[in-house]
Amino acid sequence: MPNVRSPCQWKRRLLSSVVESQLLYAAPIWATQVSKIARTTANLIRPQREAALRVIRAYRSVSDEASLLLARMPPVDLMALERTRIRDWLAAALEPGTVRPSKAAIKREERQATLTLWQTRWESSRKDEWTRRAIPNVKRWMERTVVGVPSSYHMTQVLTNHGCFQY
Repeated sequence: MPNVRSPCQWKRRLLSSVVESQLLYAAPIWATQVSKIARTTANLIRPQREAALRVIRAYRSVSDEASLLLARMPPVDLMALERTRIRDWLAAALEPGTVRPSKAAIKREERQATLTLWQTRWESSRKDEWTRRAIPNVKRWMERTVVGVPSSYHMTQVLTNHGCFQY
């Protein structure tokens, strides 16, 4: 898809959800093993990064951390661990004599844990200094109510500092 005069961001996001669902197939089974190996995690994030670049209409030189954040797509390895934690919660809730929280409450709590892990990764990254200054807080960016940013090719260039700017 071309970056200019092409489908809107939400149509692109819909297409990227197909990539995410394929990447997360049976995630609770393999997530803990994959998260231990950096090379496997990098291989897992690569197709997600490509989808995120299409969603935000960015150049291919934008890093995976910045592209995933701007596209509001948590890294797939963190999402896989989130699904593992949800599965464990639900399995523990089936035991007799336990208080069973709602599935929605479990998902909300685990998403907050995922965002906390992502924030730690975002702060410790040595890439994306420009984007990190513009967007220091992952939770605030993900939970914002104004949607559509970055909806344009030019806004993405500004937020990533990957564009033709005259200094």
